[in-house]
Amino acid sequence: MKKNYFLLLFFILIFASSFGQKNSSRVACLETIYNQAMDYYSHYDYKEAIEQSMYLLEEADKEDDVYFNYQANRILGFSYQDLNDTIRARNHYEEALNYALKLKNDTILVGAYINLGNVYSEDKKTTQKGIDYYKKVIALTDKLGLKSDSFVPTLNIAWTYIDNNNFAKAGPYLKRARRISDEYFPEREDTQLEYLIGRYYMGIGDLDKAEIHLAKSINIAEEKSQILEASHAYQEYSTL
Repeated sequence: MKKNYFLLLFFILIFASSFGQKNSSRVACLETIYNQAMDYYSHYDYKEAIEQSMYLLEEADKEDDVYFNYQANRILGFSYQDLNDTIRARNHYEEALNYALKLKNDTILVGAYINLGNVYSEDKKTTQKGIDYYKKVIALTDKLGLKSDSFVPTLNIAWTYIDNNNFAKAGPYLKRARRISDEYFPEREDTQLEYLIGRYYMGIGDLDKAEIHLAKSINIAEEKSQILEASHAYQEYSTL
């Protein structure tokens, strides 16, 4: 599964003060509902995450709260995408983008774009649309001087091209992802980067290099107890 962009800073206090001055207790209530929805989602309880997010939407609408409308649609998008309900996921991510644009916050906008990139790039009919959203993220993070944050969309573009057997276009993005990783995360070994490099070398017929990178991906995944990532790397390794 492609990497997602989880915002580390949600600016809850900033947006609570900006959009929720009418009733601080109501803003606190919305934040509580949001936290519960995220907790359900993080524990893969999609039914409860969806129900709680829908409740958050209702309450946010009552308060005309743009920020929590964005967050509710974002969690609904995550949940439906994990459940392979692409149409609903797209709809909620598009709604989240509408609210992100109203918030006029570049960090939140980055998250909205990356989510749309993920859902559109998975469908071969809309692959280019997904790549275009990833490129919006790269342009925005570069503009903000946050080059390290362009690692995920860069890697995801490479991933999309590899999934579509377009290895010539994948190569430059893999190299860029490697440069960003080496510059900003020199001590962090990335399971998915090694996995994708391995798949790339398989695609161009260099099986010796493919074996090296896939084996490295497996080792990192096992060290970090990343079961899903390890299974994907093992599956590719078994075809060598």
